[in-house]
Amino acid sequence: MERGDLLEANGAIFTVQGKALNEHAADDIRITATGNPANTNALIARSNAPDIPAERFSALTRLDHNRALAQLAKKTGTHVTDLKKLSLLVPGDHQGRDVAPGFSLF
Repeated sequence: MERGDLLEANGAIFTVQGKALNEHAADDIRITATGNPANTNALIARSNAPDIPAERFSALTRLDHNRALAQLAKKTGTHVTDLKKLSLLVPGDHQGRDVAPGFSLF
């Protein structure tokens, strides 16, 4: 299934979900969107739930996180398990359009 097909199918689903959350969810709700593309699904739901603060939405993008760790380990000549205390930002998606991950050590 191509990204356009996924967006069409999931767009309708996450529009309905966002509206339902906006109308019926508890005041302290936290939302995690999944599915492909998870980041876009979260955005669609958030766009349809204007009464819920944007910071309450997140996307389950563990695959992207793991791929970014693998890229970073390869570039630094280390093993993935040696990367500790790492904060990753992975813009893009896992349809072959990921951009280089941003990272910080803390």
